[in-house]
Amino acid sequence: MIQSGRMNGQIRTNANRNHSQRRYALKRGNVFKLVGLAVTLILATLLGSGSGTMAQPIFPTASGCKESAILTTEQFLNPGTGAFTQDRTVIPGEDNQVVLGAWVVIDGWVPDPTAGAPATPNCPGYSDGNPTYVVKLVAKPVAGDPVAVGVQSVTWWYDNDVDGQITVGKDTQIGAPMPGTCLTSPEGCVLTFGNTPIFGPTGAGLADSLGFPLQACLAPGGGPSCGGIILKAELANPQPGATLQVRLEGFTADLVNLNPPFGPGAFSSDFAPQYKKAASNVRVIVQGGGEFGVLSPGVNNASGNVETGVLGTEVDGIRTRDDRGDFGGTRDRDARPADRDYIVGIIQICEGGEPVVDRVIIVPPIAAGPPTIAGAPGSTPCIAVAGTDGLPTNIVRIRVGISGSGAQYVQAVRVYADTGFLAPWGGPATNTIGVLFEPGEEVLSQIPVNGIASVGSLEQTLFTSGGTPLVLPDGAATPGLLYVTLDIDDRATESEITVQVAIDVADVPGGPPGFGPTGTSRLLRTIPQEFTVRISGPAGAPTGIAAYDTNGNGVIDDLEFFQAIRDWVDGVIDDTLFFQIVDAWVNQTRVAGLSAQSVSVALSQSAQGLTLSAGGSDVAGIGLTVYDLQGRTVFARETAGTTLNWNYLSAEGKPVANGVYLYAVTVKGANGEILRSEVRKLIVLR
Repeated sequence: MIQSGRMNGQIRTNANRNHSQRRYALKRGNVFKLVGLAVTLILATLLGSGSGTMAQPIFPTASGCKESAILTTEQFLNPGTGAFTQDRTVIPGEDNQVVLGAWVVIDGWVPDPTAGAPATPNCPGYSDGNPTYVVKLVAKPVAGDPVAVGVQSVTWWYDNDVDGQITVGKDTQIGAPMPGTCLTSPEGCVLTFGNTPIFGPTGAGLADSLGFPLQACLAPGGGPSCGGIILKAELANPQPGATLQVRLEGFTADLVNLNPPFGPGAFSSDFAPQYKKAASNVRVIVQGGGEFGVLSPGVNNASGNVETGVLGTEVDGIRTRDDRGDFGGTRDRDARPADRDYIVGIIQICEGGEPVVDRVIIVPPIAAGPPTIAGAPGSTPCIAVAGTDGLPTNIVRIRVGISGSGAQYVQAVRVYADTGFLAPWGGPATNTIGVLFEPGEEVLSQIPVNGIASVGSLEQTLFTSGGTPLVLPDGAATPGLLYVTLDIDDRATESEITVQVAIDVADVPGGPPGFGPTGTSRLLRTIPQEFTVRISGPAGAPTGIAAYDTNGNGVIDDLEFFQAIRDWVDGVIDDTLFFQIVDAWVNQTRVAGLSAQSVSVALSQSAQGLTLSAGGSDVAGIGLTVYDLQGRTVFARETAGTTLNWNYLSAEGKPVANGVYLYAVTVKGANGEILRSEVRKLIVLR
């Protein structure tokens, strides 16, 4: 296993060991060794001064078999699949660190064709019985510009669990950060411990793999014959459009005739020529800047397949948390001043598949329950793509962009996560799929800054307020549903808002406990999903006394009268209407008009049909809308008068099937007022 903590006192011990080696060489009178040790002392001094570079190996080139390798962690964990370039997206102003590359250095990866030749006495065959002493690693750019990407410093890490991610508590930082300018220097960013190998317990090197490198490394978790290494960068002011890709090169050396633990015969295997260098499969890309409130594409910092579909879905029906569907509620409307939690739209996310429904209906609540997506989860299916990668999809950040003429009126942006994601870690699912505004569903609640509201980072899984991780299990048949809402200023005027939603996914160190790998699938599309919200103008001025009977009890109460006073002072109503309201308040006379308290609706049902009857002095018409359990309209009719009949025929004139349906009643007043009932259940049985 790779040992941690061996950097403590490294530079001091290097100097002490070199003094001992000098005395040993003088005593033996070996001039060649004296010269070599002098070079070592000079290099150790340079290392101690912070240079960390050297022009050539400290010791003679490794004389063992050329059988070792530097691989990207992806190549190592997925042998035979080949390397691929993984884009690591950086968003200016939000991301200040990024992993530039992750590699595995391993003994005995490939056979040496020269094994057993007389000219290679220390390479008797594969495996050669020698460890691999790695004495120097060098990172250099292979493409792109470190300055434009904004690299301020780089840090080396031991990837002790060999997973390509920096995991707190498992992986170990090596020394102090190096200035980012090392990436632009001729020497590159150099990691060396002088005469102590970089890998292996107490500097013993990478153990000989005995010709079985994968088994000897035992990934994940590492092993004596391999070592993981990660290069991480801290960024500042990255320039949009800049890119960077780095390469790692390794150097080995024989450590013959040195003081213990290296004795006679301390020969080293060497890197195979084709595996001495390895370009990182990570390419850093800085996303371009945008206009106010306009989002850059989603981030796909993941190692899995491109297989997770994202679709912005329009909604019909109930549009706010407060549109509860009772008398006075409205549906399928524009946003209005003072709306709270106006539902903009829904984002469907299908792991290993594609969403196919681009519009859903939000039906009014049954009794006192919250609004519901009609027919969910069956109304929002995922269509599987060909095969899956065995990885979940980890959502690490959600960004919402607000722009347009109405953006100034957005007081808050909220994102909620409906169940469909993994249950809270360590507990059962607490919410019902398709039921909105349940406790614990909130993910984001912010006032947008410069038109952007954002939650999360690229380093860890995002959670709801109730503890649910936004992780979709591999190949889930049910989508994860995110719904976006806005709070609208009560001073808003007629305008439009463009709402964009970007989803960022990334590999997560450690992963959700009990849910497998740290990797994550990638999104099929990263373009932000877009919705348009229209704000209707402020409501017109009240035109009658009944408009102030807001609680519907048929009289003007004190609070209602005080509102009339404010409107009169502000010039909203004229003197004539105001003094009519004064008289109604003083005398507590009954206010004409339709109210929930003044209307009653009776339903009678038989095998042939049903009859609705509305009672009340100001009723001018009645309407009935019937839905199936998927929220589709089966029958809708309005008629003048107080009675309406339905003979169980659909809108197409065909008999409906026996079963359970949903229905809502509307009542129209003489002055054009419309009251709507809550949704109730109806059983058709002939």
